[in-house]
Amino acid sequence: MDENLRRVLHDLVIGQLPWPFFLTGGPGRGKSAAVLCLADHVQGAVYFRFTRLLKAFEWSRLDRGVILRRWQRRSTDACDDRLVLRHQFFNETDFFNFLIGAPLLVIDDIGTRGGYTEPQYDQFYDIVEERKHQPLILVSNLPLKVLGDVFDERILSRLAVGTRFTLAGHDRRLNSTSGMAQFLAEKKASSSIEARATDEMDH
Repeated sequence: MDENLRRVLHDLVIGQLPWPFFLTGGPGRGKSAAVLCLADHVQGAVYFRFTRLLKAFEWSRLDRGVILRRWQRRSTDACDDRLVLRHQFFNETDFFNFLIGAPLLVIDDIGTRGGYTEPQYDQFYDIVEERKHQPLILVSNLPLKVLGDVFDERILSRLAVGTRFTLAGHDRRLNSTSGMAQFLAEKKASSSIEARATDEMDH
């Protein structure tokens, strides 16, 4: 992990820097891997990719139900001994309260797809607003100014009051002979704690 980023994360955890934390940088810089490393050490941390989060809200709003699975360590002494925690929600309010109550919430890949509906914007805004003094990490390939065009000034101003960091460097997946191995390792780390919203209640 980048040493400057490591120090920023440390200072956030001990309360010397303000939340939320906005992390940006080009693809392949190691942003997701870095925040997943932190989330893996926070009991009950929740990780979502932005598009998956919006889909989960849609399912909860349509009363289809949302089932979240999150891997969690059984003990600190057995890093690979994990169990699945299941959280089931039947309405949008319960799901929203779960996100607001998490000790750490990470939302990745913000603003990369565009074309958000008004209800989706409202949901994202409410999360940022409610967690403005709580541990919230927002990750994007886009700089903050560009995100202001994707969303609007209301969200931009709430992100700007926290801590910001731009992760520089090259795309490690493309510029390293072990790039594919690294990509698979990051994907595995992500899937170990990512909250997956599924519609298996319909099956």
